[in-house]
Amino acid sequence: MELPGMDKNILVQATVLHDIAKVQPDLNIGDIVNPKEILEQGYLHAFRGASIGKGLYGIGQEIEMNLYSGFYTSREL
Repeated sequence: MELPGMDKNILVQATVLHDIAKVQPDLNIGDIVNPKEILEQGYLHAFRGASIGKGLYGIGQEIEMNLYSGFYTSREL
């Protein structure tokens, strides 16, 4: 499968690592919450996920940048 402008292996690795550092809130069945208030900002778990990926799995810069890309504009990267 060819993806325009993206290596499939990089996409797969970034997908697997995407939520590796997401912190889950401590909720109980029936709790009614506003997700914007209870869930952390996405860029925080993207940064932690990239750090874990680099430290534990030795990911390359392309995968790291792909992890950040959903949370930052191209100018910020």
